[in-house]
Amino acid sequence: MLFLDLDGFKDVNDSLGHQAGDALLRMVAERLAGALRPGDTVARQGGDEFTVLLEDIDDPREATAIAERVQAALAEPIRVADHDLVVSTSIGIALAGADAQPEDLLRDADVAMYRAKGEGKARHAVFDGRMHRQVRDRLDLEASLSRAVEERRIELRYLPIFHTESGTVAGVEALCRWSVDTQKLISVAEESGLIVPLGRFVLHEAARHGAEWRIPVSVNVSGRQLRDPRFAAAIESALRQSDVSAEHLRLEVTEQAMSGHPDGTLRTLLDIRRRLGVRAHLDDFGAGVSSLRFLHRFPGDVLKVDRALVTGMLGDPGAQEIVRAIAALAHTLRMEVIAEGVETAAQLDRVKLLGCEFVQGFHLSTPLTADEVRDLLQRAGARTPA
Repeated sequence: MLFLDLDGFKDVNDSLGHQAGDALLRMVAERLAGALRPGDTVARQGGDEFTVLLEDIDDPREATAIAERVQAALAEPIRVADHDLVVSTSIGIALAGADAQPEDLLRDADVAMYRAKGEGKARHAVFDGRMHRQVRDRLDLEASLSRAVEERRIELRYLPIFHTESGTVAGVEALCRWSVDTQKLISVAEESGLIVPLGRFVLHEAARHGAEWRIPVSVNVSGRQLRDPRFAAAIESALRQSDVSAEHLRLEVTEQAMSGHPDGTLRTLLDIRRRLGVRAHLDDFGAGVSSLRFLHRFPGDVLKVDRALVTGMLGDPGAQEIVRAIAALAHTLRMEVIAEGVETAAQLDRVKLLGCEFVQGFHLSTPLTADEVRDLLQRAGARTPA
């Protein structure tokens, strides 16, 4: 069994319309049929997914050769709505044992397809037992995360942001902590859709602490949250229940989070700014490939320089000049600048020299618990250097 998923098909629907998308699917089906053997069976599974039943296959290499032939057939541009579209497909391959059930074969091919897509798209992968264990472990992890979110067992840590000149605490960034590393936590939450309820929990905790500490608390926001039609309502609810001033809650958004639907997400952020007064930070600036395209439209007040640039600037004059240029550009647009990932005194001195008003990083503080933030603010007193 081959399980095929077209790479980037949604972009065709979004840019050229569903009529063009349907025409593309018909052309893909014709090419699929032309690339197969006379006895093979091809079917549209749904959406942009197709399955192919290959009979009399004794060796995985035979199935792999057919998958490669299918990919070659689709590699030639397809003319749709006056556009030449280049289509690629990710293919999962599963071989049936003597006692295999149809639903098992389809499931295994589907799992292999996702492995192929995860390895870079336009690829094929053959199902093995290891993939099944990984899927099972992933499902168990999703279930555990769902319970943890429901029971509010996700811990938050807060990374302080300091004024470069005075050393006073300017705010904190909220970070999630759980039984797995943060990157895996966010990946599982994104793919499962749990990022939406997790995000609501973080928003409410951040707003509550912002009201108590009377400093801005920044919350990282994903693309999926920005596309959630209830996202603005979730922010409004957090503000209302905590009775926090809008100036004490900030949203941190990466360019990557906006890249799938830039116009829609920019409108969402602008609406939140206008109606609720909640401001945004453009996070990880300098890590994307088209940052300038978003910068002049971004409805925010703060730009955060990506940590890779800050880390590399002392040994790389080019990186240093990029940081200098980013700070100058942000100031021209009346935005303030936070340098991320400051880990040494030399880096702190340099970002100060380059015009960054704020800094955060392990040289100044590691992520703190809520109690540790209270202690930090008490020691700082009336905004004396921390």
